[in-house]
Amino acid sequence: MKQLLLIFQFFLLSLAAFAQVDWINFEEVTTQLAEKKKPIVLFIHTDWCKICKMQEETVFSDEIVAKQINNQFYALKLNAEEKQSLTFLGRTYAGATANRYHELAEYLGKSNKEFYFPTLIILNEQLEVVYKKAGLVSKEEWAEWMEEMK
Repeated sequence: MKQLLLIFQFFLLSLAAFAQVDWINFEEVTTQLAEKKKPIVLFIHTDWCKICKMQEETVFSDEIVAKQINNQFYALKLNAEEKQSLTFLGRTYAGATANRYHELAEYLGKSNKEFYFPTLIILNEQLEVVYKKAGLVSKEEWAEWMEEMK
Protein backbone atom coordinates (compact mmCIF):
# COMPACT_ATOMS: atom_id res chain seq x y z
CA MET A 1 0.00 0.00 0.00
CA LYS A 2 2.85 2.41 0.80
CA GLN A 3 4.39 1.73 -2.60
CA LEU A 4 1.12 2.57 -4.29
CA LEU A 5 0.90 5.85 -2.36
CA LEU A 6 4.50 6.71 -3.27
CA ILE A 7 3.84 6.01 -6.93
CA PHE A 8 0.71 8.17 -6.83
CA GLN A 9 2.58 11.04 -5.12
CA PHE A 10 5.39 10.80 -7.67
CA PHE A 11 2.80 10.92 -10.46
CA LEU A 12 1.18 14.05 -9.01
CA LEU A 13 4.54 15.75 -8.52
CA SER A 14 5.60 14.96 -12.05
CA LEU A 15 2.35 16.44 -13.40
CA ALA A 16 2.96 19.64 -11.45
CA ALA A 17 6.53 19.79 -12.74
CA PHE A 18 5.22 19.87 -16.32
CA ALA A 19 2.85 22.77 -15.73
CA GLN A 20 4.28 25.63 -17.66
CA VAL A 21 3.29 28.75 -19.50
CA ASP A 22 3.39 28.44 -23.28
CA TRP A 23 5.55 31.46 -24.06
CA ILE A 24 5.42 32.63 -27.67
CA ASN A 25 7.75 34.95 -29.54
CA PHE A 26 6.96 38.49 -30.59
CA GLU A 27 6.66 37.65 -34.28
CA GLU A 28 4.05 34.98 -33.53
CA VAL A 29 1.88 37.24 -31.39
CA THR A 30 1.28 39.69 -34.23
CA THR A 31 -0.05 36.89 -36.43
CA GLN A 32 -2.08 35.36 -33.62
CA LEU A 33 -3.63 38.73 -32.66
CA ALA A 34 -4.78 39.15 -36.26
CA GLU A 35 -6.55 35.79 -36.02
CA LYS A 36 -7.95 36.11 -32.49
CA LYS A 37 -7.85 39.03 -30.05
CA LYS A 38 -6.71 38.13 -26.52
CA PRO A 39 -4.94 40.07 -23.78
CA ILE A 40 -1.16 39.75 -23.48
CA VAL A 41 0.92 38.85 -20.44
CA LEU A 42 4.43 40.30 -20.78
CA PHE A 43 7.12 39.17 -18.35
CA ILE A 44 10.21 41.41 -18.42
CA HIS A 45 13.23 39.82 -16.77
CA THR A 46 17.01 39.47 -16.83
CA ASP A 47 19.24 36.40 -16.57
CA TRP A 48 20.86 37.57 -13.31
CA CYS A 49 17.61 38.41 -11.50
CA LYS A 50 16.92 35.91 -8.71
CA ILE A 51 13.39 37.18 -8.11
CA CYS A 52 12.69 36.69 -11.83
CA LYS A 53 13.72 33.05 -11.54
CA MET A 54 11.59 32.69 -8.41
CA GLN A 55 8.61 34.11 -10.33
CA GLU A 56 9.12 31.54 -13.08
CA GLU A 57 9.70 28.60 -10.73
CA THR A 58 6.89 29.27 -8.26
CA VAL A 59 4.19 31.23 -10.06
CA PHE A 60 4.47 30.50 -13.77
CA SER A 61 5.04 26.80 -13.10
CA ASP A 62 1.92 26.59 -10.93
CA GLU A 63 -0.65 24.43 -12.70
CA ILE A 64 -3.58 26.80 -12.14
CA VAL A 65 -1.68 29.96 -13.09
CA ALA A 66 -0.13 28.34 -16.17
CA LYS A 67 -3.52 27.06 -17.31
CA GLN A 68 -5.13 30.50 -16.85
CA ILE A 69 -2.37 32.23 -18.79
CA ASN A 70 -2.36 29.63 -21.57
CA ASN A 71 -6.15 29.73 -21.97
CA GLN A 72 -6.82 33.44 -21.63
CA PHE A 73 -3.68 35.29 -22.77
CA TYR A 74 -0.86 35.39 -25.23
CA ALA A 75 2.27 35.03 -23.09
CA LEU A 76 5.47 36.90 -23.96
CA LYS A 77 8.83 36.97 -22.19
CA LEU A 78 11.38 39.68 -22.78
CA ASN A 79 14.91 39.60 -21.47
CA ALA A 80 15.69 43.27 -20.89
CA GLU A 81 19.34 42.59 -21.76
CA GLU A 82 18.56 40.93 -25.10
CA LYS A 83 20.88 42.48 -27.66
CA GLN A 84 18.83 41.53 -30.70
CA SER A 85 16.21 43.97 -31.91
CA LEU A 86 12.65 42.76 -32.33
CA THR A 87 9.53 43.79 -34.15
CA PHE A 88 6.32 44.05 -32.17
CA LEU A 89 3.07 45.18 -33.78
CA GLY A 90 4.82 46.64 -36.81
CA ARG A 91 7.47 48.61 -34.95
CA THR A 92 11.09 47.56 -34.49
CA TYR A 93 12.67 48.06 -31.07
CA ALA A 94 16.45 48.24 -30.63
CA GLY A 95 18.20 45.62 -28.58
CA ALA A 96 20.13 46.28 -25.39
CA THR A 97 23.53 47.95 -25.44
CA ALA A 98 26.20 48.37 -22.78
CA ASN A 99 24.40 51.51 -21.56
CA ARG A 100 20.72 50.66 -22.12
CA TYR A 101 18.20 47.91 -21.68
CA HIS A 102 16.16 46.66 -24.61
CA GLU A 103 14.10 49.52 -26.04
CA LEU A 104 10.76 47.68 -25.72
CA ALA A 105 11.54 46.64 -22.14
CA GLU A 106 12.24 50.28 -21.26
CA TYR A 107 9.21 51.57 -23.15
CA LEU A 108 6.75 49.27 -21.40
CA GLY A 109 8.55 48.48 -18.16
CA LYS A 110 9.74 51.81 -16.80
CA SER A 111 7.66 53.67 -14.25
CA ASN A 112 8.68 57.20 -13.27
CA LYS A 113 12.05 56.67 -14.97
CA GLU A 114 12.68 53.64 -12.70
CA PHE A 115 13.07 50.07 -13.89
CA TYR A 116 12.86 47.01 -11.65
CA PHE A 117 12.96 43.31 -12.37
CA PRO A 118 10.87 41.39 -12.84
CA THR A 119 8.09 43.49 -14.27
CA LEU A 120 4.79 41.89 -15.17
CA ILE A 121 2.56 43.76 -17.61
CA ILE A 122 -0.92 42.92 -18.85
CA LEU A 123 -2.14 44.46 -22.10
CA ASN A 124 -5.85 44.25 -22.83
CA GLU A 125 -7.29 43.30 -26.24
CA GLN A 126 -6.88 46.93 -27.36
CA LEU A 127 -3.18 46.65 -26.36
CA GLU A 128 -3.52 49.14 -23.50
CA VAL A 129 -1.59 48.54 -20.28
CA VAL A 130 -4.16 47.54 -17.67
CA TYR A 131 -1.76 46.11 -15.08
CA LYS A 132 1.90 46.66 -14.32
CA LYS A 133 3.83 45.48 -11.32
CA ALA A 134 7.54 45.56 -10.65
CA GLY A 135 8.74 42.81 -8.35
CA LEU A 136 7.44 39.37 -7.52
CA VAL A 137 3.78 38.69 -8.27
CA SER A 138 2.71 35.86 -5.99
CA LYS A 139 0.17 33.18 -6.88
CA GLU A 140 -2.22 34.87 -4.47
CA GLU A 141 -1.81 38.26 -6.16
CA TRP A 142 -2.33 36.61 -9.54
CA ALA A 143 -5.52 34.92 -8.29
CA GLU A 144 -6.82 38.24 -6.89
CA TRP A 145 -6.11 39.99 -10.18
CA MET A 146 -7.85 37.24 -12.16
CA GLU A 147 -10.86 37.50 -9.86
CA GLU A 148 -11.02 41.28 -10.39
CA MET A 149 -10.94 40.81 -14.15
CA LYS A 150 -14.09 38.65 -14.17
